[in-house]
Amino acid sequence: MLYGKAVQEGFVFYPSLTVLGVLLLVIIYCIVLLKSQHRLKIHHQSLVDSLQKKSDALAQTNSALREDIARITNSEGTLQDQNVTLQAEILQRKIIEEHLRFLAGLDSLTHLPNRSLFIERLNQAIARVPFHDRHLGVCYLNVDHFKGVNDTLGYRIGDLLLKAIGERLSSMLRVGDTVARMDGDTFALLCVDMAKGQDLTKIAQTVLEMMSKPVVIEDHELFSTVSIGISLSPEDGGDAETLLQHAETALSRAKEKGRNNWQYYSKEVNQSMLFRVEMENSLHHALERNELKLYYQPKLDLASNCVVGFEALVRWQHPRLGLVHPKEFIPLAEEIGLIVPIGEWVIGTACMQCKEWQQKGSPNLSIAVNISARQFQRENLTSQVRQVLNRSGLNPCSLELELTESLVQYSDEAVGVLTELAGMGVLIGVDDFGIGFSSLGYLKQLPISFIKIDQSFISGIPTDANDMAITTAIAHLGHSLNLKVIAEGVEEADQMQFLKMIHCDLIQGYLIGKPNPPEIAMDYLRVKKFYVS
Repeated sequence: MLYGKAVQEGFVFYPSLTVLGVLLLVIIYCIVLLKSQHRLKIHHQSLVDSLQKKSDALAQTNSALREDIARITNSEGTLQDQNVTLQAEILQRKIIEEHLRFLAGLDSLTHLPNRSLFIERLNQAIARVPFHDRHLGVCYLNVDHFKGVNDTLGYRIGDLLLKAIGERLSSMLRVGDTVARMDGDTFALLCVDMAKGQDLTKIAQTVLEMMSKPVVIEDHELFSTVSIGISLSPEDGGDAETLLQHAETALSRAKEKGRNNWQYYSKEVNQSMLFRVEMENSLHHALERNELKLYYQPKLDLASNCVVGFEALVRWQHPRLGLVHPKEFIPLAEEIGLIVPIGEWVIGTACMQCKEWQQKGSPNLSIAVNISARQFQRENLTSQVRQVLNRSGLNPCSLELELTESLVQYSDEAVGVLTELAGMGVLIGVDDFGIGFSSLGYLKQLPISFIKIDQSFISGIPTDANDMAITTAIAHLGHSLNLKVIAEGVEEADQMQFLKMIHCDLIQGYLIGKPNPPEIAMDYLRVKKFYVS
């Protein structure tokens, strides 16, 4: 049945072939298995190779990492060395910076503390005042006439003198005190822990005595004095700026008092200095606002008893203060450099006025003008005078320029300027004759036309025999040199009679007339003769 069914289904089954088929299947299976094992072996080997490569790569990475770590370690070690060096450089830089800060607080010339360091120490001292019930003082010092040293001996000698002064000031310091060079020829002393403010008087006196001794610099024996301004704390201020300002104010007063002295700050001093500041500011605008006026004082010829000329004197019509006398503003104008433009205005205005009076019937009238030191020292004085004369049309012989003895001392420059002015026809005179210290030799060396006897000698006539003798000697001296002699400050008839007796040429003073505006001064020209009983 089995066979028949197989035949029916299309199979031919041979029992002898069954074993062979099984065997064949086994062989096939074995071959397949062997191939599979081979592939597994190859795959395994591939895995092993891959792992080995990865292992080798990891080993290489580890080795590189170790090398990097080693390099990093070395680098860190180097950085540690560099850090030590860097710390040393930072420390050195800090030392240098501290040294520079120290040097920044010192004056480069004298090696004393400078202004900034002085103010720092002053503020520190002020902060301690309330806790110690003591005083402190600031002395502001200025070397008198120091500019003259630089101008005559040079800046190097001037610098050496400042160093010597700084050393002298340092030698007298007490413990805790400070001396500083503030600027130029100005020094400052900070005096602390004083029982009373008057103690500064002793210190100031010591400074003046010390400065009175000569300083020898390269064979030059130099004598220097100082002016001192003093302020106290807490009386005069509770901060550095105020104390320094008040000390400087007191210093200005010391200079006004003739220098080589000390002055304490006070409210009165401050008011005076505030007035000075107001005057200075106003004076800058006086010319442009036409506040300056010329007043004219007549000069009388004693031989004819006629007014033959005027002296032009400047006045300031201040808008608030009224008429200001020259003694109150001329020195200020000299100091702040305004005297030159004021002087130019005076010469020009005076020449124009004189020419106007001449044209109105006084053809021989002369006008006298004072020349300041600054004007005389300017190189263009002669050209300026020439321009004024040309502009006004005034004859040069009608203009008289009055200079003080100190200005006309013999020198090549003075000879040149005065000779040129005299060559133009201008008359040159010496004002305040007899009170200067210059040699009389300039009277024969310079082209002088007249001298004016100072009023200090006239005031003693006729009661003071010495004044009379000096006045007589001056008159004889002038006449022997063919100079005209003028006496100023004549106020009494007895003075006039004495001056006539010694043959003085001209006089001026309140006996003849006070300085007046031009419209009033003109009245003197209408009077033909002056008779004084």
